[in-house]
Amino acid sequence: MHTTQTIHGRHRFSTRFLKAKQRTVGRKRKVFHLRIGLYAIAPTRHNFLICTHHLLRVGKKAFLKETQKEKQKGTSLSLQDMPTDIATTIFSHLKLVTLLALLRVNHFCLEHAGNVVKERIPTLKRLLHPPFECLSYSDIVHRTRCSLDNMQIGYDHMVALSDAISIGAFPKLKELALAENMINEGGTMALADALGRGALPFLESLKLANNHQIGAIGMRHLSARMGREVLYNLTTMDLDGINIGDQGFVSFSNVLQSDPGGTLPLLKKLYLQKNLIGDDGITAFASACSNGALPLLNVAILSYNRISYKGMASFDRALGYGSLPLLSWLFLDQNQINLKGMDTFLASQAASHLTLLSLKNNHIGIERGVGQALFKALARETLPSLARLDLSYNPLENDDLQHLAHAIEPIVQGGSGAFASLKHILIDDSDCDDWAKALFHAACTSRGIVHLRSFTPT
Repeated sequence: MHTTQTIHGRHRFSTRFLKAKQRTVGRKRKVFHLRIGLYAIAPTRHNFLICTHHLLRVGKKAFLKETQKEKQKGTSLSLQDMPTDIATTIFSHLKLVTLLALLRVNHFCLEHAGNVVKERIPTLKRLLHPPFECLSYSDIVHRTRCSLDNMQIGYDHMVALSDAISIGAFPKLKELALAENMINEGGTMALADALGRGALPFLESLKLANNHQIGAIGMRHLSARMGREVLYNLTTMDLDGINIGDQGFVSFSNVLQSDPGGTLPLLKKLYLQKNLIGDDGITAFASACSNGALPLLNVAILSYNRISYKGMASFDRALGYGSLPLLSWLFLDQNQINLKGMDTFLASQAASHLTLLSLKNNHIGIERGVGQALFKALARETLPSLARLDLSYNPLENDDLQHLAHAIEPIVQGGSGAFASLKHILIDDSDCDDWAKALFHAACTSRGIVHLRSFTPT
């Protein structure tokens, strides 16, 4: 007797076994229908054979004989005529796509589907009503990118979505976007539980930006589920504007530090703008990075937080130890970084691999000597790869602009010749005199450096 092989709960039969089973119920597979209203649950050869196999296995040959008699009369038995235990056995082994197809039938009888289906169908049905009306049956099974941004998704909706994901919805999903909604810590907990079960093994991008109610509690729950091999393929994590604060960022960093090689090992882009992160949070993150966390991180956006020179010193030490070797874009706009913090960062080799550095709207321009600090950094050649520098909204004075112009002038013109890779620079020269502006403009022109209005991360 030929045996069967079970793969992911599905049965694959040998050729001789298939023929034997088909002969049992009739020569043409289209004859055997378990009808539910106007829809047959066995429209394909695969599902047809599964139904046949389970009916035979439980020893209900009498029902098959009755089905054949009805077939000869040109009719089919309905599901109501099938014993409940047989229906339960069959429906518990149906593919998700077949189960979703059953939801299209108006006269579907749940009492004949068994407890397993009774639990699955209501959960899946919730994804077919607002605010998920944009989804179809096919989307729930086959979609690889799901964008649910700005759809007023709250706690109840997140629970419905998370429950559906837990029972097999979106098995191929690579990108999940839930930005600009009303997700709170409870909704984040439900999603975290689903992710923690490994429900989305292929997920590459998770976007929760601007769900302001997630907070530190929600971030703690999400971080607790990011263990080894969970979200293993994640490359982009967008957590802008969810108000995690130092407490939430410390929780995230502690998880990274506990298993630096197994937590988010493929992450390349991390967005953490507008999160009230201060020196304690960035210090914990720097500590995790110094232990080898996030080895492939390429873009870090930490703008609009509360990081001061103390946090910059910790971050500088972490990068100086060889951490984050692939980090090339660093955004620190609108923090509390002063001249001391910038000078400490630029004076080390920590930023040697950066190609874009944005320090827009900090406290740099409050103190004198910005241009001289940049000149020293350039003279040490600590920024050999830097191509874009944004210092806008940090008002410079004449001396600062003069030092900066001399730093970027070619050697043949008496300058330092540093900043060999610099292509774009943005500064605030609103408080400078015309002669200083002209000097700086001439230095930029001689090097082919272009002025930009802003740098937008992509």
